[in-house]
Amino acid sequence: MLLTPEYIFRAIEAITPEFLRQHGITALVLDVDNTLTGDGSQQLDATVQQWLDTMRAAGVRLTIVSNNTAARVRPFADRVGLAWVPLACKPLPVGLAVARRRLGVRKKIRWPWWATKSLRTALPRGCTASPACIPCRVGATTSAVCSSSAGLNPTGWTGITKKGAACMSEAPRFGTAGLSDSYRVRSFDPQAMAEYTASFGLTAFEYQCGRGVRLGLDKAAALKEAFDAKGITFSVHAPYYISMSSLEEDKRLNSVNYLLQSCALVKALGGRRVIFHAGSCGKQSREAALEKALDTMHRAVQAVDEAGYGDCILCPETMGKVNQLGTLDEVLALCSVDERIIPCVDFGHLYARSQGTELNDETAPADYAAILDAIAAALPGSGPKSSTRIFSRIAYTKGGEKCHLTFADTEFGPPPAPLMQLLKTRGLAPTIICESAGTQAEDAAALKKLYEQG
Repeated sequence: MLLTPEYIFRAIEAITPEFLRQHGITALVLDVDNTLTGDGSQQLDATVQQWLDTMRAAGVRLTIVSNNTAARVRPFADRVGLAWVPLACKPLPVGLAVARRRLGVRKKIRWPWWATKSLRTALPRGCTASPACIPCRVGATTSAVCSSSAGLNPTGWTGITKKGAACMSEAPRFGTAGLSDSYRVRSFDPQAMAEYTASFGLTAFEYQCGRGVRLGLDKAAALKEAFDAKGITFSVHAPYYISMSSLEEDKRLNSVNYLLQSCALVKALGGRRVIFHAGSCGKQSREAALEKALDTMHRAVQAVDEAGYGDCILCPETMGKVNQLGTLDEVLALCSVDERIIPCVDFGHLYARSQGTELNDETAPADYAAILDAIAAALPGSGPKSSTRIFSRIAYTKGGEKCHLTFADTEFGPPPAPLMQLLKTRGLAPTIICESAGTQAEDAAALKKLYEQG
């Protein structure tokens, strides 16, 4: 086996405070189903309740980390009085990064994701010795080491230092957010997807996880192989329900988890960039919302490092609706948290939230220049040169963004040609992702042609 448990217990009650003290263990991370209770049950055996009381009396810190949803975990955790992390994405070290911070434990827990199935089938109910099953060895040394076979040097990158910015490629990359309507293959076919994207002369692809990170690692590996062969690099758009400024702490912590899940996927795809929406202001002021988002951003960076994803690049996106957190200044403030955070500037969003007063046909050249100047001033170095740009024409209402359009819909902006000319004049090499409504591949090819024409 790739990972062998150091200790196996027939039931969770068999773990004693004396055993933990002898092994220098000060905290336990517990699961719910088939550990503290039966599968799907909300009931707690008296013996398990007594064990929890004994652990608390001994000063052992406890928390629940579960792959299940909040609807499953919250009622049980509230019943037993434990903090909890749902949607933990085990065996990846996603939820554990949050739990480790809560418990105040400095040491990391890592393990090979591929060992989980064999360990779970081999271990009885209540085993808390296996990090891949129920990681109880928080705060103690463990022989498990996290490893990833995902490529660390995709085409067009020369590397990223842990505390440095992304190294830029010599030319911009043009790509799409998902596949255009003209892609007719309905089955999952990595080779067909790669050939289709490459047929437009594109070298970037943003994998969409707006409704959740659901792509299996086996499928991610197949996509990576097919797209690598065509010189196409991946980025990942994190789930839309991230809310870094929420008034509810649980939602902010879940947002960190969604970013970690996205990092795990982008690494499996051989990429580095994770694009995300910061959320909305809700019933609080923009200042208060940004303050919460900055705190969540700090937590996310720490969690990313602890989970072993320190070479990923988090990219907060400018947003199109007026009530959303995502002005250029707000995005640049989030980028100030760490040098590895670079902005994802959606010019269509900025146009829509200004209701067309900026980035229209008349003002676009000056407005594009002002945006690039602001990024360069806030983020000196290679970050402004290699950051992500999103482009599409967008219709708007009084509230900002209404819907994405195609390049054939010229009633709304922003106009693409002035931006492409400015990028080439300044020698910038960003990744440019087209989000046109159904014609993103065709319009991305048009953007590339405009850039080449200068």
